[in-house]
Amino acid sequence: MKCELPEELLTGYLDNELNEEERIKVEKHLSRCRKCRYELETLSSLLTNILLNE
Repeated sequence: MKCELPEELLTGYLDNELNEEERIKVEKHLSRCRKCRYELETLSSLLTNILLNE
């Protein structure tokens, strides 16, 4: 199955920059897409490491 969620929505979700409609769309997608959940976890870990090392 090919994922159709744009990466910009994942990064926007992570940065809390999405409007309510986009946030709900991402959350619904994450509930059924293991690949995107993994991608979000990876991005979150990278951001945490960057912020801790500043």
